[in-house]
Amino acid sequence: MTRRIALLFVLAAALAAPSAAFAHRDREGQGFGSPFAAAGVDPEATQPEVAQPAGDDTTTATPEPDATEQPEPEQPKRERPRRDDFGASFLRRVWRFNVEADGYDASKQVLSATVVRVLGGAPRRARRALVDVSANVLVTPTTRIVDGDGHRVTGDAIATALDDADLAQVTGKLLPRASWQTDEDGESVPTVRAKRIRIR
Repeated sequence: MTRRIALLFVLAAALAAPSAAFAHRDREGQGFGSPFAAAGVDPEATQPEVAQPAGDDTTTATPEPDATEQPEPEQPKRERPRRDDFGASFLRRVWRFNVEADGYDASKQVLSATVVRVLGGAPRRARRALVDVSANVLVTPTTRIVDGDGHRVTGDAIATALDDADLAQVTGKLLPRASWQTDEDGESVPTVRAKRIRIR
C-alpha cells in the first residue's frame, strides 16, 4: 500500500513539471497555447512605432539649384586711354576711323560715336587705346559730309543725315588730351576734328 502511494506521488510530480513549463511559456506569450503563437504573430512585431513629432525633425532639404539658370557673364570694363598711348607723331597725322554713330548734337556740332577700327597703319598701342571707346567727332564748317551714295550733304540736311546715321568713316585728327571734350558723365573722351565724314 505504501509503495503504491509513493508511485502515485512520483507520477503526479512527473506530470506537474511539463504543465508548469507550459504555463510559464504561456505567460511570456511564447507557448504553444499563446494567442500570438496560434495566430503566427511575433509579439514584438506588434508593438506600434512611436511617431516622431514634426517639430523634432532637424534635417532640412536643401533645394537643388536650377541647372538651366546660368549667371550672366560680366562684361569687362573698357579702360580709358592713358596719357602715353598717343605720341606726337600720331597726333600730327590724319587718320581714318570707322565708327558707330550714336547721335548728333547740332547745337554743339558734335557727333557721338564709338570707335570700331583705326585704319591707315596706326600704331598698335593707339589702336588698342581707341577701339571700342566712346569718342566725340567735331563737325566744323569745313567738314565734308558725304552720304552712302557718294553725294555731298550740305546745309540743314547735315544734322538730319548725321543723326540718322548708324555707321560712318571719319577722316580727321585726334586732338591732344588737353583739348578733349567731356561726355554726359563729365569724363573726358577722345575727340577727333573731322575733315571728312562718309555715312554708310
